[in-house]
Amino acid sequence: MGSARYVPSLLLALSGCGGAKPPPAIPGDAAPIPYTAEQIRDACPPGSTRIFRIEEVGQPVLRNIIRFVAATPEEAEIEIAVTDESGLEAEPTKRERVPWEKLRQHAAFPRARTTITDETVATPAGTFAVKMYVVQGDGDQVKRFAFAKSLPGPPVMYATDKGGIRVMTSTLVSTESRR
Repeated sequence: MGSARYVPSLLLALSGCGGAKPPPAIPGDAAPIPYTAEQIRDACPPGSTRIFRIEEVGQPVLRNIIRFVAATPEEAEIEIAVTDESGLEAEPTKRERVPWEKLRQHAAFPRARTTITDETVATPAGTFAVKMYVVQGDGDQVKRFAFAKSLPGPPVMYATDKGGIRVMTSTLVSTESRR
């Protein structure tokens, strides 16, 4: 099915944005990162769930379900399930422990290839004011990450275009948070 490649994309997506003051960029040539590790931790307590619809050209539509199972001040335990649209398992569920700072660093993009703008994005989970990161990849590849200002965590939308054609989209369908 090829959906295994979405797990790293969704871990990258777990670095949302928000908070009163912008976090510092990672040293080097990285663009500003949308969240601090603390903001991600505070926004993704155990019991939080985010469900995404994954559409890829030539592939069946999938759902990625990210659950924050447990947390310490240093790391999160995350469970990622991949299902078809009816809810049948498409891949075995994966569980891993990831430091909050590593989740943050998944959103480190090269400054010279990244444009950041304020936009509004509509998803099945709602309409969000976002910081849109447009990252120019190799050749004609462009990736877009919509980090909601009001919903820290994974981008509410993530898309890949090649040659001006949308080839993959991940869109937030629903979210649940237990505090």
